[in-house]
Amino acid sequence: MAVTSSTAGPTAWKSAWACPADAIYVEGADNTDEQRFSPGERFGHVYQINYLRCIFCGMCIEACPTRALTMTNEFKLADKTRGKLIYEKQDLLAPLVTGMEQPPHPRRLGDDETDYFLGLPPTGQPDTRTAPEQGAVK
Repeated sequence: MAVTSSTAGPTAWKSAWACPADAIYVEGADNTDEQRFSPGERFGHVYQINYLRCIFCGMCIEACPTRALTMTNEFKLADKTRGKLIYEKQDLLAPLVTGMEQPPHPRRLGDDETDYFLGLPPTGQPDTRTAPEQGAVK
């Protein structure tokens, strides 16, 4: 499994704090009115996951209050150099799909934080769509 990040915002340090293998490194910086990278006052300027250390326990995902970290089915991580297994923020960002807005953007889902963090779409019903299977063994 691998971890992808859709944002490295002001709460990015929580995933680093929760990692028992010390595989996540976060360096924060302040947002300014001229350059804003997240809704909060700070953002993850440097965000790295060292897959040489990662034990794929999922503690970072549990600690992330914004659901920016998710597990994928990618588990075959190998490369010819050690440096290529230290993923930077730009390597971890998931691509935006049609209909998604480039962050930072204001919260819009629901009337309060509970609705926002549940991730309910404007219909108020959970999204039950699934991704198409790619290379699955039948």
